[in-house]
Amino acid sequence: MRGHRPQGVPNPARWQGNLSEALPKPGKVAPVVNHRAVPYKEMPELMAQLGTHEGVGVKGLQFAILTAARRGEVLGARWDEIDFDAAMWTVPAERMKGRREHRVPLARHVIELLKALYTEDGTPYVFVGPRTGAQLSETALAEALRRAGRSETVHGLRSSFSDWAHESTSFSNHEIELSLAHTVGNAVEKAYRRGDMLDRRGAS
Repeated sequence: MRGHRPQGVPNPARWQGNLSEALPKPGKVAPVVNHRAVPYKEMPELMAQLGTHEGVGVKGLQFAILTAARRGEVLGARWDEIDFDAAMWTVPAERMKGRREHRVPLARHVIELLKALYTEDGTPYVFVGPRTGAQLSETALAEALRRAGRSETVHGLRSSFSDWAHESTSFSNHEIELSLAHTVGNAVEKAYRRGDMLDRRGAS
């Protein structure tokens, strides 16, 4: 506070109760545009197509699809986050959008994908870029998706996972949202439900 407003006087720029009464809702001014997603029933065809391509970008895209992870989480993945014995990828809080550690159980074919990757001495990143010591570029996953003949977005693949999980599995909405590393529930629920339901999420 810089002394421009007396102590205890409500902030006139506060949205709720002030600006919300005078201005339209943000969503009406700038409607939310969803990322284009691959229909989940076409995902096997996409994975088969990717299997005919080579390159670190392709492997990174396959990994993103199989883990439902965000692009930045995949590009920044480090080998010290991967536990092969436990079949687990643990993304530290500082790399997560919600600033909370996220654990991802890894299926057998994901482990096989990782073990087949090219590695570079002195480079900590799982998906190495063209420059020594660097991670894969920001555009590499999108380029791999384009080469596979798709016009959707990489982020939209998370929606593909959500659609598949809601329509084709018995997982609860809570389990699905946790798999996507989304914040679930109100403040009270978040205070009391601190687990990540890893056993259930890994059951697939």
